[in-house]
Amino acid sequence: MATTKGANGRRPGSKNHSPREERLIAQVAALKGSLAAEKLKGKVKDAEKKELRIALVEAKKAAAKK
Repeated sequence: MATTKGANGRRPGSKNHSPREERLIAQVAALKGSLAAEKLKGKVKDAEKKELRIALVEAKKAAAKK
């Protein structure tokens, strides 16, 4: 079965994009990158909170022993 052209006249997987499509592809890539960065910031903040919570629990235990 031969691959048929899509509605835009190109075969699936073709890398021949118009300048407008290239710009939109670049915008999507930038948005995906910024989304990944924001998710990592959230994970870092969660890890910092967890470390702080553990430190506070240990400090409470140390204070209770005195």
